[in-house]
Amino acid sequence: MYKSVTMSALALVLALGLTTSGNVFAAKKGFEKCYGVAKAGMNDCGARGHACAGQAKKDKDPEEWVYVPKGTCKKLADGKVKDKKEERKKEMKKEMEDKEKELKEETSGLKKMIKDVKDVFKSG
Repeated sequence: MYKSVTMSALALVLALGLTTSGNVFAAKKGFEKCYGVAKAGMNDCGARGHACAGQAKKDKDPEEWVYVPKGTCKKLADGKVKDKKEERKKEMKKEMEDKEKELKEETSGLKKMIKDVKDVFKSG
């Protein structure tokens, strides 16, 4: 009896080890992350809003991904391989646009204040 319990426990530990290391193995051996194709509950790892595999809330969420053999993702409908450099460039561009907008708003406010001060001196 103890032998069967021990063997069952060992099998469980091995199975868990293989499933958790599967994503790491896939990343190193000719697979890529494919975004936008995962079914609800079938994603491979964490995304915005959660940190674990199998927690995707809806089908084809553009933030959820699964590992697929390299070159396959682009062939799948809605499949996208995110280029980290390109994503960072987009983020930085958006940040710069937001800062530029803030500066324009501040500048227009300062210009109005200067105009008001000039008007006060002209009328006084």
